[in-house]
Amino acid sequence: MGVTHEYKLIKDELKNVSAMRKELKGSANNRHEISGIIKQNVERHEHRFNKVVNAPW
Repeated sequence: MGVTHEYKLIKDELKNVSAMRKELKGSANNRHEISGIIKQNVERHEHRFNKVVNAPW
């Protein structure tokens, strides 16, 4: 295996790793957005729950 062939293999592998990194970063951003939405929903439902629990009976 020549140096040029090894260089090409390494270059291809770096491209693959870069693409995977980009994909993972996108997934992480999506998860972050989703967790923010879930947190808002939890807070809203918690507020509603507390209103019902603390209502005078």
